[in-house]
Amino acid sequence: MGTNQANPMEPQDVLPMPYAQPQSNAWARIFRITAILSVLFGAAHAAMGGLMIHVSYVNMNMSFGEPKQLMVAIAIAKIAGGPAAIAGGMMLMRGRVKACWQLA
Repeated sequence: MGTNQANPMEPQDVLPMPYAQPQSNAWARIFRITAILSVLFGAAHAAMGGLMIHVSYVNMNMSFGEPKQLMVAIAIAKIAGGPAAIAGGMMLMRGRVKACWQLA
């Protein structure tokens, strides 16, 4: 045996090897699901606003039970609020929003 080879019967230094991967943060998955639901909600909210305007102006026998001007105002608010929810969901999905415990 040469001097460069270790004897298999002698103790050797061993580095510890982790067998289990470290657990990922569960909040990342929760935020991702919340972001996807926020985008879907915003899209549905804006579409509902468009439908309310369409129903208010088309000569149909349908109404929401409120004055026409109030329905149009609510519909415009829904159309404006939809993209805000979509933008919030996209920011959350990209990780640009910090959680309340990370602000300190």
